[in-house]
Amino acid sequence: MLVTDLPFEIISLIIGYLSTKDRNQCSIVCQAWKLPSTEALWKQLNIRSKKQIRGLSSIQQSLPVQTLCLHPFLSINPQQLFWIQNHFPKLRSVCISPEALHPDCLDTTLADWTLWRSLTKLELCTDNLRVPKETILYTLSALSSLTSLSWIQSTDGTSSPPFGWKDLEALHTNLPRLVTLYLKARMDQLSAEQIQLISRSQSFSPARCLTCMTWEVNTLEPHWLIYWAYKYPNICSLQWLTIDHDTKFDSGTEIITLPETLPSSFQKLGNLTLEGVFYTHRPQHALFLLLHRSNVHLKSIQCSIYINQRGSQKIPSILNDIMQSSSSLQSLKLNIHGDVDDPNLLPSLFKTCPRLLVLSIRGMRMHLSLDRILDKCVSLESLYINVSRLHVEATAPAHSIQAIVLTAGFLNSSELTFLSKRCTELKTLGLVDLILRTDEATSHGQALSLDLSSLHLRTLCVKRVMFYKSNVGTDRPKLQRLALVLPQTSILNNDERPQRIPHCERSKSDLQDQKEYVKVQCGSVRRLLL
Repeated sequence: MLVTDLPFEIISLIIGYLSTKDRNQCSIVCQAWKLPSTEALWKQLNIRSKKQIRGLSSIQQSLPVQTLCLHPFLSINPQQLFWIQNHFPKLRSVCISPEALHPDCLDTTLADWTLWRSLTKLELCTDNLRVPKETILYTLSALSSLTSLSWIQSTDGTSSPPFGWKDLEALHTNLPRLVTLYLKARMDQLSAEQIQLISRSQSFSPARCLTCMTWEVNTLEPHWLIYWAYKYPNICSLQWLTIDHDTKFDSGTEIITLPETLPSSFQKLGNLTLEGVFYTHRPQHALFLLLHRSNVHLKSIQCSIYINQRGSQKIPSILNDIMQSSSSLQSLKLNIHGDVDDPNLLPSLFKTCPRLLVLSIRGMRMHLSLDRILDKCVSLESLYINVSRLHVEATAPAHSIQAIVLTAGFLNSSELTFLSKRCTELKTLGLVDLILRTDEATSHGQALSLDLSSLHLRTLCVKRVMFYKSNVGTDRPKLQRLALVLPQTSILNNDERPQRIPHCERSKSDLQDQKEYVKVQCGSVRRLLL
């Protein structure tokens, strides 16, 4: 069968993998390739300069651009916007960077946004434009087909007034098909009386189409959590990003009484992300309390924990909240900011997580007992640890984990050997930015012997690992530097694809300065590149 006999969609898919130069060449091969090559060539367009806009304005025919990105500081005027709208009739996605548009473009009397009524995705940054949000909301009402909206406003309080619940109601009324919403704004206050008024209003209707929501705010009143529960009953993924310098969570009594009218709130919520700087745990606790009362079983949690100077008193409370979903959790990522000197503190707060498959713990000033974590997570498949000091016990039961990546910490070579003997089914092992301490039993002159013969690894990654001899006294230990990488092609069974681990750039200076030899004994590793 000839290539020209393939369906148009298949040819377009194939050409989509080519470079821009190759797409240009394909467009002049034959008539059958011209249209799919042209569409693939113009599928995505980035306008980076005013000179590029002037060059495009000389083109008379319409272009099959589907994704358009307007870079910052273009200051496109209404006439130029009108040309873009008319010459890109197939647009489905538009990204408008800061100050890419002149403020007049958001005035519906000067610009016709109904020409973009077929848009399904819009990323809009109105920071520093000093355009009233009412004007922007009216402009967005022309885009009734939008299913994904990202709206970034100023959060410093100088460029625009705060975003209130009536603004959200207008947004969802004008855009009823929204599935994904990302909103960065300075939120207005919301009282208990307003919540009751909203719940009793005949005109209030939930945004049932919305399933993914991201809020990036600098402050949040506690009653906004209740508003979310009323407004978004079908939410599946929630990301809450904040720096709550002035969040008013003085008491949890209001949060405790109001959710009783919400028996089925957040029933479909599976993924929860709480990131940013939380100076108090009460906002997070209020949300977890709401989820617990609705009997919500989360599958994925990503959370930042900030520890004050008084010690680790905040870790127990938030871990108790997270562990309410221990029976259903499949993925857990913890970013701990602060000092944790007790390696058993975090593992002691873990409940048994029978379904947890992926665990990531990051704490640059944290000690962690790895064995106790493995004891609580019996079904764990992938583990990513980035802490200052790891502790591994000599005697521990076997574990079926398949991938471990250890970064930026201290580890004794004997502890690594113990870990390899416990996790005999390990397929992927990553050692990145580690300080590995050796002793006489594992060092032979200037060479280090790591006994990993009990493993059958598919992928072994050793990058920027610094080896110290622990038997040296008060003087600085002699340093050996290596950057060893086992490529994905170096596996015993070529029919099996190795598991991927996060890629780290290899430093050329590290490779050129290597003068010491490190001996790695591993039964399934046949090739090692320096």
